[in-house]
Amino acid sequence: MDPEADNVLVALRLAALPWRETATGSPQAAEPEVTGSSRQWKTTTQAGIRLGITGRAVRLAIKEGRLPATNVDGRWRITNEDIAHFSAAKAAQAA
Repeated sequence: MDPEADNVLVALRLAALPWRETATGSPQAAEPEVTGSSRQWKTTTQAGIRLGITGRAVRLAIKEGRLPATNVDGRWRITNEDIAHFSAAKAAQAA
């Protein structure tokens, strides 16, 4: 990597850290908000329907780390993008 570019990236990161703390009040990045009405997030049942598998199989894929998901109040939520990636990975394995 270019040392000058690396120095610029480090300086940007260092400048962003105090800003994040003042903007959010926390040094940690905020977790994404998930609401039941959000079209971006799907339940395990909805993901299973799109993938052609059961909700139980979706939960197993999450447990095994094959399908990324976010646990909100004890319920798994999966993004449309992660469903698409999982589906493509399954298709690639079948080929």
